[in-house]
Amino acid sequence: MQNFFAPYRTYFVCAAGFSLVINLLMLLPALYMLQVFDRVLASRHEETLLLLTGVTLAALLATLLLDVLRARLLAAAATAIDQRLGPQVLRGLLARACTPRASHDVDGLKDLATLRGFLTGPAVLALFDTPWLPLYLVLIFFFHPLMGAVACGGALALVLLALAGEWLTRAPLLAMQAAARRTGRFVDMSLRNAELTGALGMAGAVVQRWQQGNQQVLALQARANTWALRISAASKCTRQVVQVAMLAVGAWLVISADVAPGVMLAATILLGRALAPVDSLIGSWRLLVQARAAAGRLQSHQQAQQAVA
Repeated sequence: MQNFFAPYRTYFVCAAGFSLVINLLMLLPALYMLQVFDRVLASRHEETLLLLTGVTLAALLATLLLDVLRARLLAAAATAIDQRLGPQVLRGLLARACTPRASHDVDGLKDLATLRGFLTGPAVLALFDTPWLPLYLVLIFFFHPLMGAVACGGALALVLLALAGEWLTRAPLLAMQAAARRTGRFVDMSLRNAELTGALGMAGAVVQRWQQGNQQVLALQARANTWALRISAASKCTRQVVQVAMLAVGAWLVISADVAPGVMLAATILLGRALAPVDSLIGSWRLLVQARAAAGRLQSHQQAQQAVA
C-alpha cells in the first residue's frame, strides 16, 4: 500500500500537517473554559474575557479554514489518483474487451470510484484526526492523573472496539464484495448475450442463477451490517459512559478541593474532542475496509499492467 500511495505522498503529508494544526487549535476552547471559570469569574476582569473570547473565536475560524483546505487537498488527491489510474484501467478494458478477464478491468473502474469516494468523504477526515488522540490524553493527565486514567480507559475501550469491528466485519465485507463482483460480471455477460439467451429460452435460468448470487450477497451484507451496527452502538454507549465518568470524577475532585471547576469542564471537553474521531471511524469502518480492499486490487492491477508492458 505504501508503494501504491507513494506518488501521492505530498497530498497526505500536507493533510497530516493540517490535521496537527487543527487539533492544536481545538485545544483552545477547553483552555478558554478553564481560564473563564478559574480566572475571569474570580477576577471579574471584562478586558480579559474579551481578549480570551477574541483569541478563541479566531482560532475556531482558523480551524474552519484549515478543515476546508484539508478536505480540498484530499479531494485533489482523489482526482490525481483517478486521472493517473483511470486511463490505465480503461486501456486494459479495451485491450481485453473480448476476453474473460475484461470484467476484472470493469471492477477496477469500480474500485477507483470506491477509493475516490472514500478520499472525498468524512471517514478519511476521522482517519487523520484519530492519531492525535494521545495529545489530548497527555493534556488531561496534566490536569489530574485520575482524570487521565479515566480518559485512557475510555480511549482503550474504543480502540478495542475498533479492533473487534475489524476482526468481525472484515471477512464478511470482503466476501460480500467478491460475491457482488461475481454477480455483476454474470449480469454483464448475460446482457452481452441477451439475444442468444432469449433464443434458447434460458431467461428463467439466468434469473434463477442471479437470484442465488444475490441471496449470497444479501446474506453476507446482513452479517457484516449486524456486527457493524453492534460495534457502532457499543462505541456510542461507551463514549457516553466515559464522559459521564469523567464528569463524576471531576465533580468528586472539585468537592475534594483537588481541582478547580474549570479543570473538570475543560477535561470533559477535551475528552469529547479526543474520542469523537475514534467513534466516527468505528461508524464508518465499512467504508475504510472497502477502500483498503479497493486500493489493494488497484495496486495488483497496476503491477500486472507493468509486468505486461
